[in-house]
Amino acid sequence: MTAKVFGAKIVSILEEVKTKSNGKQYLTATVEFTDGPLVGKTYFAQRTLGENKSAIAVGQNVRAILEIVERDGVKRPFFEISTSIVDDADSLMALLGQ
Repeated sequence: MTAKVFGAKIVSILEEVKTKSNGKQYLTATVEFTDGPLVGKTYFAQRTLGENKSAIAVGQNVRAILEIVERDGVKRPFFEISTSIVDDADSLMALLGQ
């Protein structure tokens, strides 16, 4: 399955650092989507913290990577913040007509 990636801008960042079930720490942010079917909508996204991860800031343009999570039979959108400045492979393949 190909990941869906949306452009977004960080609106706010909660100060509380939380811990995932795998032990990694993360911050929760609110993002406003800047492209695709979600343009203009705001939602939560998380930024996993780590030694090789760059910091995030309010007003920063980022990518929000979508994962659909199902809990108790209910599907919910889940977004991970990426600060990568490179284009995703799917976009490049589409431009190449592949």
